[in-house]
Amino acid sequence: MRKQYAGHAKRVMFGIWSFLKQFMYTKFIIVVDDDIDPSDIDQVMWALGTRSDPETSINFIGGQPCGPIDPRMSPEKKQRREFFSTVAVIDACKPYAWRDKFPPNNEFSKEAKAEIIKKWGSVLGIVS
Repeated sequence: MRKQYAGHAKRVMFGIWSFLKQFMYTKFIIVVDDDIDPSDIDQVMWALGTRSDPETSINFIGGQPCGPIDPRMSPEKKQRREFFSTVAVIDACKPYAWRDKFPPNNEFSKEAKAEIIKKWGSVLGIVS
């Protein structure tokens, strides 16, 4: 996403939860900036580690509906048909207040990546 104002990521997260009924089975939503590929878990984890602050970027919302097949649902709750859980929304975007001053991404050139993989790929478990 491209943040337009402070709090924008949180509004997107809640919009995702309210969009389709089956999203109630989602316990975590991580929102990333538009320069991160959300289908690439490595990029998402990188954004989570470099752009979020656990104190201010994670919100827990209790009392949310969940399904009876949730493995974390206790047998007692299932028996009482109390299908509620806590969900987490995580803002892994650059801070809105200083997004223009946020340090730029460092990237290896394609040539450097190829050389690293050639030299260290077997150690890192990367098949070229």
